[in-house]
Amino acid sequence: MISIQNKHFSAPGSNLDFAASPDGKHAWFLASWHPESSHELEELQAEIKLEIINAVPLGISKLEIESWMKNLFSEFHWKLHARMRKGSLVEKGISLFFGVLFEGELFFVQFGRIFAVLADAKSVTAVGKNWKHAHVSTAEDLELLGYSEKDIRVKTQRILINDEQSLIVAPGVIAGKLFAQLTDKNSLDALLGSFASATNAMWLVLSGKPELQPKKRKKLTRLQISSIILLLITLLAVLYISFGNRFLDTGARKLKMLFRSRTSQLEQLPRTLNISNAEVIKLMDKVVNSPARNIVCSVAWNTDLPYSVTANPAFDLDHIYLAAGKTLLAYDKKTRNLLWNVNLESDIISLRMTQASLVAGLANRNVIGIRNDGSPAWTAVTNRESGAADKPATAELTNSNDARIDGSILVIPEERGLSVLDSSRGEKLSGLTLIDELKYLSAYDSFANCFYAIAGESLICLELKILN
Repeated sequence: MISIQNKHFSAPGSNLDFAASPDGKHAWFLASWHPESSHELEELQAEIKLEIINAVPLGISKLEIESWMKNLFSEFHWKLHARMRKGSLVEKGISLFFGVLFEGELFFVQFGRIFAVLADAKSVTAVGKNWKHAHVSTAEDLELLGYSEKDIRVKTQRILINDEQSLIVAPGVIAGKLFAQLTDKNSLDALLGSFASATNAMWLVLSGKPELQPKKRKKLTRLQISSIILLLITLLAVLYISFGNRFLDTGARKLKMLFRSRTSQLEQLPRTLNISNAEVIKLMDKVVNSPARNIVCSVAWNTDLPYSVTANPAFDLDHIYLAAGKTLLAYDKKTRNLLWNVNLESDIISLRMTQASLVAGLANRNVIGIRNDGSPAWTAVTNRESGAADKPATAELTNSNDARIDGSILVIPEERGLSVLDSSRGEKLSGLTLIDELKYLSAYDSFANCFYAIAGESLICLELKILN
């Protein structure tokens, strides 16, 4: 069984939480770390802990735990991203380690500068992300939770902690020195004590220990065994006399007849399997290789517009941006109320959201970067010929766009709607027909799981409902 051998954290820069089932064989562990020591971190770490507790990790089965962890942290990344952008912390992301234990088997995810090794009496082995080059990695490379302005890649790790092995989890400021000096688990406690005074010090040590031997059951005595045998013989004799001396013969004959009838049915089975073999293979291929069990494309909402749109819509976490001639308009995603509009120097023929700003391509060959309050950030001149606005294009969606997808799907714009295809087999998974002509279509909104379409004079939200 697994037990906590050593743990330590220093608030507010680091935090450590865990919970276990009554028998101690099912548990979860949460460790978070940040290089700053602001009291704002106390509230932030409380939010992270509350998010984990509300998700009830101990209620998730081993078969579902990996997909559950991917979905949980993919969605929580965006919540944390919005929260940290509003705060005063210099580094807009947090390092986190979260693991769920099933007896000796640990499923975990790690983000940022928290690393882990598995140690026994002879060696120390890195598990998950390697700590050796963390000091020269950028915040983007470290994948701090909540830092990136795009979907984060959630990778679930799985390890087995055997008896006499220890899992050590520590942040980069300690890991670089601790893991380099650690040669075996016997020197661990002495080394950990020397790091207790480090800034925002934190560590967690889980150790595998052999279970206590169960109590031996008492063996039956010879007298008890003899008594049981005599009782069974007596019971069989009574049954034999009660049903007559042909009881055994009759039973044996019935069993023989039953076996012969089943044999004739079994002989016909290969013929039946040969007939349906192709259909079975086709069905199994669909079940194993399909990107999702069920996909439905539907209209979530629509809004009539008092103007004609001239480019594909764009969006960020909070806004939807539309172009109407020279006018750029921004709407609130939740309320769909107009927040602001600005007039540019020429007609807008394309809109594109980048990590830094909204980029508008104009008919006069200028390209303008625009902040989320409508003010211009920069202007550049290109040699692109002015022409018609960008039109809806086929989009490929994979697991990096939506964690609910296995493999990939194609979303193909049609004259009056969309078709969703399995990209590996070309099978149509879903479709949607609109009343008016589809003029423009945005990129896929991974946060809201939808596209924003312009059909006729309306803005329509096309939602992808995916079951997997």
